[in-house]
Amino acid sequence: GYSRLGHYSYSKLANLLFVKALDRRLREFQLNITVNAAQPGACSTEMFRYNPVVNLLMILARVVCRTPLVGAMTSIYLALAPGLEKVSGEYFFDQIPRTVNPIAADEQAQELLWAKSVEFTGVDLKAVMN
Repeated sequence: GYSRLGHYSYSKLANLLFVKALDRRLREFQLNITVNAAQPGACSTEMFRYNPVVNLLMILARVVCRTPLVGAMTSIYLALAPGLEKVSGEYFFDQIPRTVNPIAADEQAQELLWAKSVEFTGVDLKAVMN
């Protein structure tokens, strides 16, 4: 059956697969562009403010969750830190590169997601670059 958490996990896996596939293409075209995945961690946001049950749980969770600013620090780090100009296709959490799930490192899975993305959107980097 449908699982919100399960599908959320699939969406995060898709982000990692896509970053790896995009990085390969950017390198192929010798573009000086980096792309990385950033994990913010569990943040206390107002995402569920209109769901009274979940909102109540989030009030309790604020004790253990990060603030949105702390959650954003890895993204800010990747955008601004000196020395990362050549770091691309990686997964970061708490400003540290981390090892991805072996499924996310599967080049065949990355290419399948890329092909489906091109199919569904009609946008292909190769066509844009030519």
